[in-house]
Amino acid sequence: MDSDAVLGYAEVVRELERLHREGRTGTARVATPDNQLLQVVFSEGAILSVSFGTRQNVEAVRSFAAARKGGRLRFSEGKVRVPEGGGAPDTLTVLRMLGVTDPLGGAAAGASGPAALAAVESEAVEFLGPMASIVWEEQLARIGDPDKPGALQRLIDALAREISRIGDADKAEQFRAAVAKKLGAK
Repeated sequence: MDSDAVLGYAEVVRELERLHREGRTGTARVATPDNQLLQVVFSEGAILSVSFGTRQNVEAVRSFAAARKGGRLRFSEGKVRVPEGGGAPDTLTVLRMLGVTDPLGGAAAGASGPAALAAVESEAVEFLGPMASIVWEEQLARIGDPDKPGALQRLIDALAREISRIGDADKAEQFRAAVAKKLGAK
């Protein structure tokens, strides 16, 4: 992405969603044309904090969404420090507040139950190989009840981050596409 290009509001939101989906760690900064600064701190794709001007977290997200401003976006990769008062809403809530109509990317929409879990697990085995069973159990334990709203998508996202860590981002996207295809066929 050209860091000197001025992005519209929708493009900024798409970039933030992409950073989430790719499981990136770092800070996205958007300088608006009127010199306000939006900062979004990511850790492995999860949004940890949001600031816009002097506002933090929920207020910052609401204010930025209401202003609907674009700007120049830069992403600084690497370790992050969560500002005091951290505590942004969960990532999917932030994305919805910014206007992402389908933060789940359609992959897990309406899918649940043992058949959906089996479809995701079989793709995890395909992409992770012999270590799939270990990663599967760890991630399943992390998300808790897989039938809760959004849990299946969190599981898919977590598995995609693992695939990205041991392979590459392209394989993670191939995993997401394969899961979406299987779940769409259910």
